[in-house]
Amino acid sequence: MSEKCPVNAATPNLNPESRNGKKNILIVYAHPDNKKSLNAAFLKAEKYVFANAGDTVVISDLYDMKFNPALSGDDFLSPPAILKLWFERVFAASFAFSFKDGKLFNRGPMKDRRIVVSFTVGGNSTCYTPIGMLGDIENGTLHFCGFQVVKPQIEYGTFNLKEGEGDELLMAWKNRLRNIWSETPRAYYTLESCEYSKGFQLSDAIINGEVENPDKVPSTIGQHMNKPINSEL
Repeated sequence: MSEKCPVNAATPNLNPESRNGKKNILIVYAHPDNKKSLNAAFLKAEKYVFANAGDTVVISDLYDMKFNPALSGDDFLSPPAILKLWFERVFAASFAFSFKDGKLFNRGPMKDRRIVVSFTVGGNSTCYTPIGMLGDIENGTLHFCGFQVVKPQIEYGTFNLKEGEGDELLMAWKNRLRNIWSETPRAYYTLESCEYSKGFQLSDAIINGEVENPDKVPSTIGQHMNKPINSEL
């Protein structure tokens, strides 16, 4: 019999709400232009929506903070080094996850918190299909720590926006943010779906269809498990 992943029911009850019922919002911003870029406009929109709802908003502008990425490099086809290092320093073992205690995925310390990924992509969406040359932080990093991940906000072709299209994107993002708490988090395979003896892979029972998979796993950002990107699921 295959060895199942250990499970620990005793996970902390982390409450993202303040005492008065309002939300505590942390926005991590990683773009060198915090004034004129489209990303800067999105940041202002996010702060505006949540602040107007009475929520407490804290912005970590990694460039403005001179957050030391340690690594060097000007061009990346994945998250900037400064954002990668933020993940490494903040989503640390024992705080954001624990192999020893089985606090991973749906049992992760962040399981009572919700998170949404928003970023811009200069290339066309065809570059990110299974046969594309470009490429998952949703399942491999965020859900891994227990976050309730909602559908990402991705804006393609931002290098070629026509006049007025940026304003339309901002309006759509503001409208979505106002209802973000009512969205259903995306489904992912749970810790109970894997086996350590297979190198932390899905169990044979699920792969062979011997048991019904309780999770309707959607496509994700990147090419996780050979699924094409699809922000509509």
